[in-house]
Amino acid sequence: MPVWAEVVAKIGDRNRRKRLSGLVRYSSAAGIDPEKVDEEALDKYMRYRGDTTRLAANPAARRVIARAWNTSVEEILEWPRQRLIEPPVKLLAIAAWDSFPQTLRDEIEHYLAGFEMIRRAASGKRIRPCKQSSIDTRRRELHQHGNRESGRL
Repeated sequence: MPVWAEVVAKIGDRNRRKRLSGLVRYSSAAGIDPEKVDEEALDKYMRYRGDTTRLAANPAARRVIARAWNTSVEEILEWPRQRLIEPPVKLLAIAAWDSFPQTLRDEIEHYLAGFEMIRRAASGKRIRPCKQSSIDTRRRELHQHGNRESGRL
């Protein structure tokens, strides 16, 4: 559709144009005007994409497309004003601190205890002991990483 060609021509970023190209081609072929692209249109495109291509049609792919669309809303005056919902990032794994082996937890405590002493940097320069509050902060950070997600999509 010519209206799509006009809108897409306004995208200066090659990567963003690439991310939106499938949705644009699908919408143009289906006769969906740019102003009519909404969650339902994106749902249909993602189903089509999953059924007819080898491209990912998962929430991560949908998030990339929605972000590219929303960036265009913000940066291009002629772009349709409706925003698309970006699916949340999926947590890959959650592990409780207690689920780690005791030997690993002991090694981490030994590592943290090393911050209480004077030590030498690789250059040979002496490093002062850390304040207890700094060590406690590092301990909290390590415990939180054991209790939060260990990765994202």
